[in-house]
Amino acid sequence: MAALTAALWLDKLILLPQSARVAAWLAGAAGGIFGAYTWLWRPWRRNLWPVVLRGVAQEFPELRAYIEPAWELHEAVPAHTSRQLAQAHALATEKLLAAFPARPAFRWRPSERLRQAAAAVLLGLLT
Repeated sequence: MAALTAALWLDKLILLPQSARVAAWLAGAAGGIFGAYTWLWRPWRRNLWPVVLRGVAQEFPELRAYIEPAWELHEAVPAHTSRQLAQAHALATEKLLAAFPARPAFRWRPSERLRQAAAAVLLGLLT
């Protein structure tokens, strides 16, 4: 980020050649892609379904006994479980879910790293 800011200031002061401008633009684009991968894509992909379902169970304790087993039975019914029992559990879970308000289970809270990155981007834009 500092190198990109320095390149922008150099361009203002001594008018960099077009090839240097393109190189600075490509470096900035590569940095943006790397930042998006590091701070957005990778953390989002780490939230696999078991983690999300446990979070839902923490947010809504009434669902704790239903949500993870329902998801596991939805994926594949184990050999020791009858299809009728799996369907009955799915129906009971659906009834419980219908009783909850239609709102997201999680409130979005940016991580500390994302807040730092946003502050760095804002600082870079203001210079």
